[in-house]
Amino acid sequence: MDVILLGGLIGAVLGALVWRGAVFFIARFEPGRVADGLVSAPAAVTIAGMALWAAFVGWQAAGLRQAVAALVIVALLATITLVDLHVHQIPNALVLVLLGWALVQAFVFGQPAPLAAGLGLLVGGGLFFLMAVAGRGAMGAGDVKLAAALGAVLGWPAVLPALLYGIIAGGFAALLLLLLRRASRKSAFAYGPYLALGALIMLVRALLA
Repeated sequence: MDVILLGGLIGAVLGALVWRGAVFFIARFEPGRVADGLVSAPAAVTIAGMALWAAFVGWQAAGLRQAVAALVIVALLATITLVDLHVHQIPNALVLVLLGWALVQAFVFGQPAPLAAGLGLLVGGGLFFLMAVAGRGAMGAGDVKLAAALGAVLGWPAVLPALLYGIIAGGFAALLLLLLRRASRKSAFAYGPYLALGALIMLVRALLA
């Protein structure tokens, strides 16, 4: 029980950092935009969500390494999700940090192994590069880079179901927006959150294994 409570407290702090980080990058993409502060509904949802995730991680993680990895990855993906939803951009800096974390996992934690991480990067990035070319601009370069980074973080073969979940969720969301006439075929679409969702599903599966 103490581990769950500690996880919740750590998660709340991480949630505040996630929100601050998202506000920072949103302001960089849209300098004139005034984002909500920590005392706001979106910030509260972010903090509560991270607290719940960290409490779950504290409850289910098999060890410290798995717990730290789950918290770091989700914090980065949550920041990317918030930024992408607001400005339809995925910051290169956050993708690079995610790739840096993949190196830590591979060469310090040993999970996934370096070969699996490298293969995951190539498969994730290559698959989404082909989709971007075939879609003729329907998918941005940021999505391709994020898919590659997720491949490095999750490794091979876990990257495949993660991307599949993301593609299905993103396709369903896009179709729903079209049916509700909230978007057109030419509208910009934030794909990052759905890639993050696919990765989250795989992290939950790993924690419950």
